[in-house]
Amino acid sequence: MIRFSLIHGILLSAIIISGCSTSTIAVEPSKAATKNVDYEIEYLFDTQSRTVTLTLKNTTLTPICLLHEDWPGENGEVGYGADILMIMDRDETFPIEDGSVGYPPSNLSINAGEVIRSNIPFTNFNIPESVNLSEQASLIYQPYIRFCEN
Repeated sequence: MIRFSLIHGILLSAIIISGCSTSTIAVEPSKAATKNVDYEIEYLFDTQSRTVTLTLKNTTLTPICLLHEDWPGENGEVGYGADILMIMDRDETFPIEDGSVGYPPSNLSINAGEVIRSNIPFTNFNIPESVNLSEQASLIYQPYIRFCEN
């Protein structure tokens, strides 16, 4: 006769749950798009208007997708943006403020050859008016871009 204690049950449940969760969240490598191969990201700082123009171009022959919340909205807001969008200058990092982009999350589809642009005010990055970006400033944008499911 096998007896399970409460601790054995918890450990067995944890093993089963952890084994299941890794297989359900795995990303198929063939679904992910590759930067500078399948898409290009460019940016341009405008120090006069204190904005940055972000450009994303699909360089494939098929649509690519990203979550709407990962692309700057009408006012330059990005949901959970601090994780994927920031300006780096000298020794300082200016992450974009997390914005409210609505629920539920939905996909933004970019057709083959299509280019999308967004203008983001420096104020969304909490860059003080007294700070002027240097010529070495760079924009870091790391969304998860993938091929759209048919």
